[in-house]
Amino acid sequence: MTAGSARDLPLETFERRLDAADLDALQRLVGLRVRSIAADHLDLRLDEGLAGARSLAFPLGGAAHDFVNVTSDWIQLPHDDVHLLRSAVTTTPWNIPVGEPNRNGARGTGPCSWLQIDAFGPISAIEIVSYEIEDDLLDAQGEAIAREAVLYDRALRFRFASGRVLTLSTHHNSILGEIEIRTDEGIGSCEPHGRASVRHTLH
Repeated sequence: MTAGSARDLPLETFERRLDAADLDALQRLVGLRVRSIAADHLDLRLDEGLAGARSLAFPLGGAAHDFVNVTSDWIQLPHDDVHLLRSAVTTTPWNIPVGEPNRNGARGTGPCSWLQIDAFGPISAIEIVSYEIEDDLLDAQGEAIAREAVLYDRALRFRFASGRVLTLSTHHNSILGEIEIRTDEGIGSCEPHGRASVRHTLH
């Protein structure tokens, strides 16, 4: 069988989505004014106008001193690698050091990097951006061995009352777990035949 007859192969479809717990955690951020986001580190790429991190924590404030954490979960498929963004509410940030509680119960966070977004205003909505890509998989001789379609939630797009946008996205077909951070609607490194669309919006 050659590459030209790839369409004769059955299409294997793999779908990975944020679950109800992920969405519930993100819902906690809607309407909130987050002044800064803690990151385990920041990889700044000024020429591209973006930054990267592996773990982000949004302080919820209030008496509980909780955080909404966003990180990426590596998922190995038979012929592909994807990173699904995951979210959870925890009392301490994931993979970010914290100090002992002070007399008010708050923990000092750090050492870490901080993204200052106070000027963005309250979060008005969070869009769950789905990515879909279909590929013909070839062996070393160029013969078709499989057809694969992958659908997964690749990005979170935060919309603010000020009109500003913050987009968190992962890399497709990569073992790197970095989260790209952009101040526009782009999700970066999209294959020409890949399709990104808003699957769900939290208000």
